[in-house]
Amino acid sequence: MISDHPIIVANWKMNTSLADAIILASSIRKALEDMQHVEVVLCPEFVWLYPVKEELSKFPLNNLKIGAQNISQFDNGSYTGEISAQMIKNLVQFVILGHSERVDNFDEDETSTNKKIKLALDYGIHPIVCVGERKKSETSSSYVISKLKRILKSVSREEYQNIIIAYEPTWAIGTDEEADSDYVDEIAKNIKKSLSEDLRFLYGGSVDDNNVSKYLIHRNIDGLLVGRASLKSSEFIEICSLANGGE
Repeated sequence: MISDHPIIVANWKMNTSLADAIILASSIRKALEDMQHVEVVLCPEFVWLYPVKEELSKFPLNNLKIGAQNISQFDNGSYTGEISAQMIKNLVQFVILGHSERVDNFDEDETSTNKKIKLALDYGIHPIVCVGERKKSETSSSYVISKLKRILKSVSREEYQNIIIAYEPTWAIGTDEEADSDYVDEIAKNIKKSLSEDLRFLYGGSVDDNNVSKYLIHRNIDGLLVGRASLKSSEFIEICSLANGGE
């Protein structure tokens, strides 16, 4: 079951060494001991999933989970270099799917993302499904909803409660141009109205400790997908603290 508390997801992408990953994870775990009203998901690189899980298992917290950054669209077989949901089902509770960097750099499409979502659900892993538009416009909301419906094709309504939507407008990723919070809230409201109120909604795009509060004051925004800022323990901990209700 996905938490009703604000959800903060850290996407470390391909940036950390083993030492970095362990230090980051242990620092965040320690800080979260005093935070009971936020759920945090750490998504390290594949190669660090097991050591990070081992580190966090020393002093486990109910509100600190581990996620993967991707999975294969195939369950098993002759797919050199791929990592399946089946392989990591005992390591993670969440997985990021359909991220714009996967689309842009590895030509992933809606069909492959759809297959990955279904496999994740089959193995009890919560998909964090990324969706967004390249240019901001008056029709962005309808575009995003149509795209999301294709990505979630044949996924049952009952499964929506196990899925998180991460809205990541491409024009706001890795830039200093975060999306206006009212604009994001409107997108979130329309997605939930069109698909299901059970869907949890995150915003991702140049999130940092200076703008986090602007998003979380909106009732339709349930959390954040954090990239660059998640690599700095002090900044990420501050984001978690603000999501927890801190000043």
